Amino acid sequence: ALYVLDKTGYVRCYAADGRPLFEARTPAVADGTSSALCWHPAGRILVADSHYGRVLVYDEELRLLDAWGEHGREPGRFMLLTGIAASEDGRVYVSDQGDDVARIQVFSLAGERLGGFGRWGDQPGELKRPMNLAIQGERLAVADALNHRVQLFDLEGQWLASYGGLGERLGELKYPYGVSFVGERLWVADFGNNRLQLLDAEGGCQSWFQGAGREVGGLACPWGLLAADGRLFVTDGANDRVYELDPSALPQR
Repeated sequence: ALYVLDKTGYVRCYAADGRPLFEARTPAVADGTSSALCWHPAGRILVADSHYGRVLVYDEELRLLDAWGEHGREPGRFMLLTGIAASEDGRVYVSDQGDDVARIQVFSLAGERLGGFGRWGDQPGELKRPMNLAIQGERLAVADALNHRVQLFDLEGQWLASYGGLGERLGELKYPYGVSFVGERLWVADFGNNRLQLLDAEGGCQSWFQGAGREVGGLACPWGLLAADGRLFVTDGANDRVYELDPSALPQR
């Protein structure tokens, strides 16, 4: 199944052939809609309810089971939730930003704060508008949007590497918003350049899909993406659609 957030505040679940299975609207949308979701190994769907300072917990049929969090600058609270991911051992990583706040916080599934790292800045390990997150094994990727890069950390918050830098050439980024691992490589939704890039372990671009446009085959503000089961799924934000792509059919370097 594929779970997708849309701009009206709905979480929707689709079968592999695109048939809609379940849907649920988040409890409130007047202040803004949610920005990210992830699957949790306990069989839960977690939604970063961005403007309401909380995480929503659904079962796989999108029945709301729990909600935790509240607004605030203090550790354990949220300014504006932007991304969410779960590790294999069940820890929940949430990106949070606002004013001069830019951080990753770590929680249990029940909302108990377990730790956190990151601060506002442009040095290695610092963040400016951290967006979506991805976890594979012991590595966490953060789309560091205003620094136009992707940063890698271990699950304890130790900085490992940075990829990208502002630009339009392959390997460069402009407001990266989405990330997803494929082995040692990383797909990135390059929001400002209207493209997707597959970066290798040194940050070089190995494959891509691009072309600003409104017609099918074009991209406009790609936001979230997921590499799974030999396919690449991307939310084509300003075109209100989801692409399912075969990565082997995309240009290669």
